[in-house]
Amino acid sequence: MIERKNEIGIVTGGMAYFLAVLIPNLIGSLMLFAIADYYATVNGISQEVALGSDFVLFASLVVIQLLIVGVTILAHKGTRNFMKNVTLSFKNIKAKHVMYTVFMSIGAIFCLSYINVFFMEFLSLFGYAQTPSPFPAIDTLGKYLIALVTIGVLPAVAEELLFRGLILRSLQKFSTKIAVIGSSLLFMLLHASPLQTPYQFLLGVILAVITIKTGNILYSMLLHFLNNGIAVSMEYFGYGAGEITTFMAMLSLLLVVAGVVCLILALKYFAKLPNIEKQRKIIADNSADGISYEQNERTPFMEDNFDRSFQGNDNEPSLFYGGKMPEIAPKIMPQLEGRVLISEDNYSDDSRLNSILKAQAKAQRRSEILLSSILYVIPCLILGAMWITLFIQGL
Repeated sequence: MIERKNEIGIVTGGMAYFLAVLIPNLIGSLMLFAIADYYATVNGISQEVALGSDFVLFASLVVIQLLIVGVTILAHKGTRNFMKNVTLSFKNIKAKHVMYTVFMSIGAIFCLSYINVFFMEFLSLFGYAQTPSPFPAIDTLGKYLIALVTIGVLPAVAEELLFRGLILRSLQKFSTKIAVIGSSLLFMLLHASPLQTPYQFLLGVILAVITIKTGNILYSMLLHFLNNGIAVSMEYFGYGAGEITTFMAMLSLLLVVAGVVCLILALKYFAKLPNIEKQRKIIADNSADGISYEQNERTPFMEDNFDRSFQGNDNEPSLFYGGKMPEIAPKIMPQLEGRVLISEDNYSDDSRLNSILKAQAKAQRRSEILLSSILYVIPCLILGAMWITLFIQGL
């Protein structure tokens, strides 16, 4: 499949995921130890104690998310057209989209999150016990505000740019279903949390569907922030901690009911929205057969005044009559120059050219699929090993 310059291709998503797993774990770890050494030196404590301090833990969250943003832009090959390609726009924000995104977040956190409770019971059958949270204790107002930024805002931006911005768009070259399920599985694996495995997958599906339906990852960023922000707020205000009183039981029941109602309303609303991504011709054309261009029924080549600029304007000479120039021509013509004389006499139709283009597109697509598969499999194996390690530690 031949893609336009700076367009998100099949390999782009795989490269982004590969880098997002390796670089934060390698470079991020080195930076974390450097921060811990500095903090230990300033405060006169050991590096081991510094590594467990709130300052280093919060700093590690910032470093990891910034590295994810960096590798996402790097995989995209720069910032040119970045916001457009990852479907991030601050224009035409719709109030109803925002409202139902908030409803969806309430439904997810107070309804779907109870799936973790049942999954915990399932894991306990194998002797698994919940491990301590790697995040700092949020017991002061200062830590609460810092946590809203490091756990709420930064992951919402970084992870949405990566998963719903690049990976989802990249996997849509195959199909929307593959994109939604695949990006959600990869999202789940990156968190490497045995206890939250089903919830992270379902949350990934919701975020992907909202992105596809709205055509803007700003809404998935909002939902992601609300999901994390509500969890942080619940911990700070002590929801679910301590003795379960009648009041807390009634409050929990009301929140579950509210979550179910909000979830149903949000699902019905987004289900009625048209699939914005299907209206994007680039994705539709490339996922079909790799080649798509318009031309007239009568497309003889011009013998004279050959225009090498390929501008295809009606007022300028063009390769085809009617001013319709195949988008692929500038890429294939240099390979044909010097080999064949293109004229009306020896090339009366475009069947041979189409065959060449289709063969090249299929070969390129196969190589891209192979490369992207390798780029996805390697980090998945690493994250899978981490998941198994954490599960064993909880036994």
